[in-house]
Amino acid sequence: MIQTDFLIIGQGIAGTLLSLELIKHGKKVLVIDKENPYKSSLVAGAVLNPMAGKHWSPSPQAALFLPKAHGVYSNIEKLLSISILQETKLYVFHESEEKQLQFEQKQELFPQYLSIADSESPYFNALYCCGIISGVSVINAPLLLSSVKSYLLAQDAFIEEDFDENLLEIEEDKVHYKNISASKIIFCNGVSAATGRFFQSLPFTKNRGEVLMLDIPALPEDAVYHQKLRLVPKGNHQFWCGSNYKWDFEDLLPDEQWRKESEAELKSWLKIPFEIKNHIVAQRPTTAGQIPFVGFHPEYKTIAIFNGLGTRGFSSGPYWANELAQKLLDPNYLIRKL
Repeated sequence: MIQTDFLIIGQGIAGTLLSLELIKHGKKVLVIDKENPYKSSLVAGAVLNPMAGKHWSPSPQAALFLPKAHGVYSNIEKLLSISILQETKLYVFHESEEKQLQFEQKQELFPQYLSIADSESPYFNALYCCGIISGVSVINAPLLLSSVKSYLLAQDAFIEEDFDENLLEIEEDKVHYKNISASKIIFCNGVSAATGRFFQSLPFTKNRGEVLMLDIPALPEDAVYHQKLRLVPKGNHQFWCGSNYKWDFEDLLPDEQWRKESEAELKSWLKIPFEIKNHIVAQRPTTAGQIPFVGFHPEYKTIAIFNGLGTRGFSSGPYWANELAQKLLDPNYLIRKL
């Protein structure tokens, strides 16, 4: 029988961060996950942005989430001797004079983050001035997840297989799964939790997204670029391009119409050649109001969930992983509500 403190199901960004947080506190973890190149964490843009959306105002809780995120990712870099955190800027190409004016007005309010490019871009066709957002970072999600997986494997703390919840046995103070005994089990398994037997009543929202992986040899990789689409550098001249959002869908097949429209948009926007290398579709574990699920099952005190981090999961994930770890270590700890 394998004995562990915590059994973690899923090694997306939630399971990755939680497992490291618990190991940091001297606890023994065992993670179960099956390799999936299209899991939502792997195909995420993974941008840490202090400013929100189309209104160019500070992101909700950015002052709380981002310092924690930078600290956690920097510590992971040191622990695993990898480089996953790239500090950069986001160039915003305005689509109208009205949006340019809005950006300029917000620049006066937030000059520490917003500025205006002083020259025309040699890489993009732009009808209006280009805005710049500073304080942005990009996480190399595939390297992060694969490196943590290797780290867990080296400690016999990772099992690569599909989790079958029908084999889970629940006792008052522990759980059993096959030949594994743990004090608690935490579901970090993304969209699978929405159809599982323990958390299907939670208000998950179906959401699928698509991205294109592009090869753009002439485009500098020291910035993120945004117009109707966003281009995020992923190394070796590869750029993540996306994404779209669909709440009403029947399958996860690529939308060829979206691809054609995106390709046309890119041809109009870019002055330089590009090549589409891949078209990826993934289902996101989103929630109503983008409020993550962090805490224990109301009936089973040995079962917890860490899920639904949404589009800003790489920003907020480190904070929530710490909150849940504190609760797992101390039942009297109260997870903060924001």
